[in-house]
Amino acid sequence: MSYKQSVTDQLWEYAKSKGTEFAYYLDGGGQPGGDRPPVFNKKYPYLNLIVPSSVDNLESHRKVLLGNIKKHLWLTSMKSSQALAISVFGNLKSQDQIGILNSVLNKAGESPFAGIDDGVRQLTLEYEVDKAVLNESDHAPTSVDAFITGKPSFYIECKFTETEIGTCSMPISKTDKKTKKKNPAQCDGNYNKSNGSVHRCPLTEKGILYWELIPKYFQLENDADLGPCPIRHNYQLVRNCLAAGETGGRVVLVYDDRNPSFQDGGKGMRAFQSCKELLREPSILQSASWQQINVALKNCEETRWLAEALTQKYRF
Repeated sequence: MSYKQSVTDQLWEYAKSKGTEFAYYLDGGGQPGGDRPPVFNKKYPYLNLIVPSSVDNLESHRKVLLGNIKKHLWLTSMKSSQALAISVFGNLKSQDQIGILNSVLNKAGESPFAGIDDGVRQLTLEYEVDKAVLNESDHAPTSVDAFITGKPSFYIECKFTETEIGTCSMPISKTDKKTKKKNPAQCDGNYNKSNGSVHRCPLTEKGILYWELIPKYFQLENDADLGPCPIRHNYQLVRNCLAAGETGGRVVLVYDDRNPSFQDGGKGMRAFQSCKELLREPSILQSASWQQINVALKNCEETRWLAEALTQKYRF
């Protein structure tokens, strides 16, 4: 059985265990044994979040966790990595237990959140980096699933069943949703002056600082042709690392260690490793699995309920 199918089957089993508590609020699509996971009606995205059973009003608490954050398209799907991230980091925030992350150990025996229990920390979900940091005023700003203030600060990028880490869209032709017109790719997938451009990257043409800052943090130069472009497939992590470098932070990639894409040789892990190997200071980029985080949650009395709930829903 494939990884995604096993996750889907587990989520249907979880939904079934909730009985009418969930059945009434699902959108009616898919069924146990199929390849579509349980999905809540769009009116009830907050039901996809894990909350402690001890609170007086579960619905109200779920809405508090969700707040006014920017919602992903598939937040209502039980496969949503955003719902998972909110369930973990949102509850750590609401319970004032952010420091528990300091005890997380990854497979290399490292503590990706080392020092997080020092001082007062604030956590923001769906955090957008100040556009001025990378001069992204005319471009979608760099963002992460969770951001924790402090020295160092932590930029947390969360994945679940995704097959890759965000790649650069410049080499991809796109169709305008309104006009249906197909716009050509803005580069050929190499770092060079294609199409008679002045700069080697179309994002540099727009004034964005990625390639101006890359030599500062990565073992790459910006004044020579490179092929293929070394940041095409690890683009999302490179942007996160640039933002972290400019603000004294650290990036932590969180993933499901059952996901083949984030195992050795998988597409997601290759992107992570290539980014880390290029960094002048590799400690800027760290990783941890949901399973490793769940061990830390289970070992703390105040968060054991969350660990048990994550195991029940996701089988972590």
